[in-house]
Amino acid sequence: MKPRQLDLPQLITILIDEHAISMAKLSRIHNHLLSSDLHRASEILDELKKNISQHIVDEEATILRKALDMFGKEGSKDLIEVFKEHRRIFDLFDRLSRTLEECYQDADLFKEIRRVLSDHYRKEEDELFPKVLRRYIDKRTR
Repeated sequence: MKPRQLDLPQLITILIDEHAISMAKLSRIHNHLLSSDLHRASEILDELKKNISQHIVDEEATILRKALDMFGKEGSKDLIEVFKEHRRIFDLFDRLSRTLEECYQDADLFKEIRRVLSDHYRKEEDELFPKVLRRYIDKRTR
């Protein structure tokens, strides 16, 4: 992924706009998770991760570089600390992705449990219980 070739004021305006867009997408992911729409939550998360990756590339390749040029390493310490948070952000998104994958697997497991349990209950109610009950009644009436 390459940094966007924009002048600094234009890039900063876009990055600020992307902050709001990212937060809105994060809210949408949360809402889809609450409504158990894992597929849509995962789609939006993938989209958000791509957006944030580009965003971070732009910040680190352009903003940080210009800050270092303008302020030097000493004068950029506070900025560098902020940029170090990018690693944590990536890690959190990776964790969320893995969690969604596990939820998909759990959803499949849930479907399997539901199918097996439903089938089991049907067999008990349609076959086993009537058979046992008939035999029980038969023995009592003899």
